[in-house]
Amino acid sequence: MGLESKTKIGLVQVNNTLADMNYLPYSVGFLQAYAMEHIPNADKKFEFMLPIYKRTRVEEAVERLKEADAVFFSTYVWNFNMSTAIAQRLKEKDQNKLIVFGGCHVPERITKDYPKGTEDFLRAHPYIDIASTGEGEVPFRVMLEQYMDRSFRSRRPLNENEMEEFLREVVYADVENPLGRKHKVEAGMQGYRANNWGDVSSIGFINEYGEYVTIPVAGKIPDLNEIPSPYLTGIFDPLMKANPEENWIGLWETNRGCPFKCAFCDWGTGAKKRMADYSMDRISQEIDWFSNNKIGWIYCCDANFGLYPKRDLPIARKMAANKAQYGFPVSLSVQNTKNSTDVIFEIQKTLNDSGLSRGVLLAFQSLDSEVLEAIQRDNIKLTTFHDLQQRFNAERIETFSDIILGLPKETYKTFTEGVCTLIENGQHNRIQFNNFAVLPNAPAGHPEYHREHGLDIVTTKIINMHGHVGEWVDDIYETQELVVGTSSTNREDWVKTRAWAYMTSLLHFDKLLQFPFVIANAHYDVPFQQIMDRFTNTREEQPVLTEINEFFRKKSRSIQEGDTEYCHSRQWLDIFWYPDELIYIDLLTNPDKLNQFYQESKLTLEALMSDRGIQDRRIIPEAISLNKKLLKVPFVNDILTSEHSFNIWETYRRGLIGEKEELQEGAFRYLIDRTKERWTSLDEWCKKVVCLQNKRGTYMYNCQPLHERIAEAVV
Repeated sequence: MGLESKTKIGLVQVNNTLADMNYLPYSVGFLQAYAMEHIPNADKKFEFMLPIYKRTRVEEAVERLKEADAVFFSTYVWNFNMSTAIAQRLKEKDQNKLIVFGGCHVPERITKDYPKGTEDFLRAHPYIDIASTGEGEVPFRVMLEQYMDRSFRSRRPLNENEMEEFLREVVYADVENPLGRKHKVEAGMQGYRANNWGDVSSIGFINEYGEYVTIPVAGKIPDLNEIPSPYLTGIFDPLMKANPEENWIGLWETNRGCPFKCAFCDWGTGAKKRMADYSMDRISQEIDWFSNNKIGWIYCCDANFGLYPKRDLPIARKMAANKAQYGFPVSLSVQNTKNSTDVIFEIQKTLNDSGLSRGVLLAFQSLDSEVLEAIQRDNIKLTTFHDLQQRFNAERIETFSDIILGLPKETYKTFTEGVCTLIENGQHNRIQFNNFAVLPNAPAGHPEYHREHGLDIVTTKIINMHGHVGEWVDDIYETQELVVGTSSTNREDWVKTRAWAYMTSLLHFDKLLQFPFVIANAHYDVPFQQIMDRFTNTREEQPVLTEINEFFRKKSRSIQEGDTEYCHSRQWLDIFWYPDELIYIDLLTNPDKLNQFYQESKLTLEALMSDRGIQDRRIIPEAISLNKKLLKVPFVNDILTSEHSFNIWETYRRGLIGEKEELQEGAFRYLIDRTKERWTSLDEWCKKVVCLQNKRGTYMYNCQPLHERIAEAVV
């Protein structure tokens, strides 16, 4: 290859496939767009190959990248093992090929696996030539502009003058070289200043003499508009043209940075704390690009959408207007900011009314003050989330909440009390019980944090929820570090907590017993904690409930031993399910077992109400009866009139929003149209109901009251 030839650049950002859709490789798109804009005559110097954007066989990826002079990888927990497999094979075939790793998976600090941080990372992966931390655009540009024509083309050792020149060029500064001698490059070089950028650098590498060199992480780019849009500059046009069959998901950011510093998250660490945003004109043009290119699904990467009310609400309205006019985008997913009630309500109402929202996420994580302090989240007001919950409930806007299981200082008692508080405050749609996974660059990833809180960590394979067994190409699984015990929650208590969460999901959020639960709580003031205690502490005379509880405990113990978070079922679509979903399918496809389940549940609730001195128990079988008829049971296609002695539907609906309806006795009739959704097979029912409606919790039909209210109140 002559020096006149273009330098060929390979880009790899492996993303997971979601259903039949794939993500556009946004991160490497930024790198390419920035380099093309800021390197003079870049199109004459460099040839950017089509990026690898999804999981593919290693040898196929290596074949596609074999002509590349340098390959840059964007890495995180969902693609690190696949990326390293490709990189290692590339280096085996061509020692002269430059391999650069960036992204959030490259450790910026010391971790359990890398006690010396980036240095240990590089020594553990010797096929990686350079590790880049922090924002990648500037280091990428510098490496291309100043570096590619020299040392890694020939792979010969640099002499002292070349090393000095290289280091100055990488940090973009003409200062005296601090290297004292030829074979010594000191780590943690300080004092370099970059023209127009402040502290630049953000790379580490092992030099030709086996010494580790690090150049400090730069400050954030002050004006994000200096990074051209990969959408508007046509970066993705060749990729989309080459893959016309793909259904693309657009990753998108309107700002960068996060002012919060939650211990479990790496969004607000280091230089990432500082906020910066793009111009509204650019954002508007990008929304039009999504519409014109028929990009249906948009995932907004902002850590705090709504942090800028004067910007973010107009952005939501622009997106809604484009959907109304063009039909695209179909959906927009955002992460709400933490401490703003009014603007989040208006934004989410806009997205909901336009059909762009698939539910509003309220990310509590924990409701205990000591836990929130331990995870550095005590500066976020829980009242904000509670207020939003009530306002969304009043507008009938679906929400779902995040709770993390296994956080420091959390106990079985604080966890279950917090969840019950959420439910009693109106969260009846879905709580996502996420296991605490430790990320490399999050504060919780530091060994000192592990020691302080006694984190008991196991490595497990990352399995995509509702993913297929064969989707991990070449049997290369990604892994995660799960916390399965802490100094406040030992292993047995973790199992107890995890199983309790599964049972709560099944009975309340999968809607199997939501009617009687809500009525018992809202009308008879039975604490939800007492309800769940009865259902998670079963006896021999409750065989179905006992079997379910044991299944959940067994699954929880297996996770502690390194098993996957989800359950594979060859029978049901040959995919991985949430444990509660698998029980749900088992019950609804076995009528006798379902009837036994409801009989045991009726007796359990009646006994609880009797223990609390509630004499009239007629309401429980009535509530269970209507609840059961509303379930989307496979192959039940009729219009049903359900007759009841109490105003069950009205009492339940008022209870959902925390209000007490006057319970009335009389003749109440409800019309249930079970013909609106039909499934030709159990597989279709599993996919369309259990899979696709999980997050929204729409497992029941609606019903229409046919009666006149009777004003005879039940005493």
